Amino acid sequence: MPRRSLPWLLCAAAACSALAGPGCGKRPPTQPTDRAEAAVEAFLDSWSRGEPPDKPAGPKLPVEASDPDRSAGYRLLSFLVSESKPAGGADRVRCHVALTLRDRQGRQVEKQVVYEVEVGEKSVIRRASP
Repeated sequence: MPRRSLPWLLCAAAACSALAGPGCGKRPPTQPTDRAEAAVEAFLDSWSRGEPPDKPAGPKLPVEASDPDRSAGYRLLSFLVSESKPAGGADRVRCHVALTLRDRQGRQVEKQVVYEVEVGEKSVIRRASP
């Protein structure tokens, strides 16, 4: 590579990194639906890793959650949050989620569930009634 093109490449690399820098990294969610989805994902991720139900999601995203399948001993294999909508209040959100579970007998079960999330300093997640 000729020496005269090295400064040009360094300038181009610096310009690209300056433009790309602000868009990189996750920002904390600010909208109630985004915060509710983040809380549900943290709860379900914790369940899929086999962590105890009383373990908080983390200091930045404290969560109190319950799920009847988790209490019944089902293992969460995978999940997908498909839709989140406001539900009867500024800080209440309903998150529609597809779950893939394994029961105690080893059978795989797929379910579509809805979680009701009350977003606040500590998000409260409960399975909605069918």
